Order: sequence, then structure tokens, then C-alpha cells
Amino acid sequence: MFYICFESSLIPMFLLIGLFGSKPQGLPLNGGKVISTRIYASYQFFLMTLAGSLFMLLGILFLYAQTGTTNYILISTSYITPYAQTII
Repeated sequence: MFYICFESSLIPMFLLIGLFGSKPQGLPLNGGKVISTRIYASYQFFLMTLAGSLFMLLGILFLYAQTGTTNYILISTSYITPYAQTII
């Protein structure tokens, strides 16, 4: 549930940066097309945050595979090998 709420917060942030960012100055691309820097910044924010959160998803899935649950209280009482702790 935490992961879903965390990821759903990216959509309003994307819109806030894209709509209310700094003045829309031009940023030239390879084809000569110019895009707004705030639109470019909103895409970069979205992609970088999504890439970072994929590692969090992999960690949650790994914990689930090791313990069989996503309940934090049960995870804290279960034994996780030192090698698995290193991977996480």
C-alpha cells in the first residue's frame, strides 16, 4: 500500500512542475525543436523518481520472497540471513 501511494504522488508532482514551474524558456533538442524547460524538468523528475522507486519495489518483493509477508511486525521478528541483508 505504501508503494502504491508513493507512486501515485508522482502524478500531481509531475503536473505541478509542468504547469507552475519557472518561466517557459526554450530548450533546443537534436532535431531543432524547442521544448519548455519546465516540461523537460517534469519529465526528468518523473523518470528519475520512477527509476529510483523501482529499486524500492525490488526490495519489497525480495523481502516478501524471503519472509512470505509484507507485514513489518512479522518481518522484524523473522530471521533473514546475513547474505540476504547484504542484498537488500
